[in-house]
Amino acid sequence: MQRMLGRRARECLIASPEYEQNDIFARAPFVAEHPAILDAVARRVHVAADRVYPCGYSKGGFAAWFVALYYPDRVAGAISMAAGFDVAPGDDGCWKLLVPNMAHVPVLNTWGENDPLTARDLDEKPVGTFAESNRRFERETRGMGLPILNLEVPEGVHNNLVPPAEPVVGMLAVRREDDPRRVAHTFRHLHQASCYWLEARARVAHRAIAPAPRRG
Repeated sequence: MQRMLGRRARECLIASPEYEQNDIFARAPFVAEHPAILDAVARRVHVAADRVYPCGYSKGGFAAWFVALYYPDRVAGAISMAAGFDVAPGDDGCWKLLVPNMAHVPVLNTWGENDPLTARDLDEKPVGTFAESNRRFERETRGMGLPILNLEVPEGVHNNLVPPAEPVVGMLAVRREDDPRRVAHTFRHLHQASCYWLEARARVAHRAIAPAPRRG
């Protein structure tokens, strides 16, 4: 962040936590680490609640997406570098269930043109390189009306990606939207279910029942 922002980094409080559950692939036990981190920062220092931005590089880039996806009412925007959407676009379309969560959270999603790392779907099957996966994500999200800026850095590689400063600074000027009239929120665990003016209290299990076979 200091390299990208220069002296303007002094205008920000930069917290760099270390944790493991930063993507949807996280193993059990599942705990609410991310809101706990946000709460801990707020207790220690005064922060503007409408100016919180998860940022990350590589694995941290997936974490930035994760926080913005499941806790959109607690962040103003997000910056993901050298990573990609939390669930790589696959033919099963599972990722499309999650992406509407971003309706009110601007995201700068940036990657290198020559990023060779392998992106994998929920079944751990390869779905192309990071660069290819992000290009597919950019193509398939066109027309959805989501506030996502997809930016490919020419000749960029995974371990040396420096996005332009202008869109980064622009993202840090965004303020969080309060109480949108319509909320679409898909989640995996109960502690990810509360969002804006929605509050989840309990999980209800449903049982699928096959229709009886026709007679005659």
